[in-house]
Amino acid sequence: MRTTSITLYILLAGLSLFSCSKTETPLPEPEPDIALEMPADSLLEQPIGVELNPYGNAPLAARIRIQAKTLVQAHVLIDDAQQIQYQADTAVREHELPLLGLRPNAQNRIIITLTREDGGFGKDTIMVSTPELPDYLPEIQITEKRPEQMEAGLTLCGFSYCKNDLMNTRPFLFDAEGTIRWFLEIEALSTFFYPVKRLRNGNWIFGHLSDIYEYDMLGREINRWTLEGYFQHHEIVEKADGNLIVAITDNSLETINDQIVELERNSGAIVRHWDLRKVMDNRRFSLLWNSRDWLHVNAFWFDESDQSLVISARHQGIFKVSYDNELQWILAPQKDWGNAGVDGSGLPTADFLLTAIGENGVPYPENIQQGQDRADDFDWPWGQHAVTVMPNGHLLAFDNGFKRNFQNSGQNLHSRGVEYEVDETNRTARQIWEYGKGRGAAFYSRNISDVDYLPLTGNRLITSGNIHYEGAASCKIVEVSMAGEVIFEAHLLFANLYGSGTDAWGQTDVVYRSERLSLYPD
Repeated sequence: MRTTSITLYILLAGLSLFSCSKTETPLPEPEPDIALEMPADSLLEQPIGVELNPYGNAPLAARIRIQAKTLVQAHVLIDDAQQIQYQADTAVREHELPLLGLRPNAQNRIIITLTREDGGFGKDTIMVSTPELPDYLPEIQITEKRPEQMEAGLTLCGFSYCKNDLMNTRPFLFDAEGTIRWFLEIEALSTFFYPVKRLRNGNWIFGHLSDIYEYDMLGREINRWTLEGYFQHHEIVEKADGNLIVAITDNSLETINDQIVELERNSGAIVRHWDLRKVMDNRRFSLLWNSRDWLHVNAFWFDESDQSLVISARHQGIFKVSYDNELQWILAPQKDWGNAGVDGSGLPTADFLLTAIGENGVPYPENIQQGQDRADDFDWPWGQHAVTVMPNGHLLAFDNGFKRNFQNSGQNLHSRGVEYEVDETNRTARQIWEYGKGRGAAFYSRNISDVDYLPLTGNRLITSGNIHYEGAASCKIVEVSMAGEVIFEAHLLFANLYGSGTDAWGQTDVVYRSERLSLYPD
């Protein structure tokens, strides 16, 4: 087996990336018949080439170029404690493959196994040197880890660091040891772009000002859509047909954060528009007085089963509208709901409020329905984020606890992940599950943050993304079971190199959302 040290190899252009079978779990490398092993040189037209960070945006990613004398399959392994590996699906003579998961500031040992159709194989070992991480990235401390109970994959952080009163987003993936194994550094998109999400094709999508971008794992721009006259914010959802649903502000209106549009994927044309002023009470300021940002859409979930949108509006609650923008229900404290519409001449929104019920199906008293108090087993969401619909039809959301029970009392300072069962026929809501209340102010984030259902284990991944507790600014990412058992916990300590670190926008680093993902996209 030959060993070569490579930090940069200039690749020839014109080859496409082949799809790969991959895993982030430590699985054994294929064990072909040792009698069939041969020198790797005998299989190659020229030495294997590696180009680190080929587009200048992904410092821990590289391209591998292989030119073989005959058809070969390629298996690639990063030989360290995590044993990140994948295998190209197709036997071809020329491979151009992404190399993902390199450790920062290290000599990464890469073992590449080439296998011919007759079973003959050769191994080549390449050392890839990587740079140090930027100082602005947080320190990651793993405080709990139960690998056998965790959802597989790495953790994606939608991290932003503050600078000049703005937010510069630098998404990264870290492993179960807390080591960052991939990050995206795009200076041209600094100021703050909202969710960094993976599309079905494995690429990333995110927005910045009036533009929406698609990038691949190597940091290459694939697509860009421009929303003339609009400003995108907070949420982008990919439909099954490939179209994109985007939260926007219409620059011609006096209000902000209260419009949603659907873009046709190929043309970028707007094919549907939800004007949420028509279905919600524009004059309800019970939680926060802000006539311009009265609604503040920060997340939504598109339900393919009935083509509806379940929407999180930070300043009002969670509500559902049809594909034709007809109000279905509202999950929020029942206080002060009037008519919808810009001029208040629309439908009576109080008719669509869900009634809070307990496990026995009995409604709670009026003080709880109104949101003045909470029960031991029920509370409304307050300034919530990241609403999703679970496979069982329940709602899952991050309840920030912002002005819980319409108060600013210190005893109310807690955030939580919460699950509700909504009965649309009887218009009732029952709280099924929660986690975070018992951790009090140490887990409190007044804004942003996330919670996800993890499909393989049934665990939930909760991100409290803007914690200010005992003088420290940080984020906690916690994977918990349905029983509330902590399976994994990461504590991200913010550097705050360019801000005061106070809980003011533009003065503190934050994590908008996090996800558990495979490093190599399916």
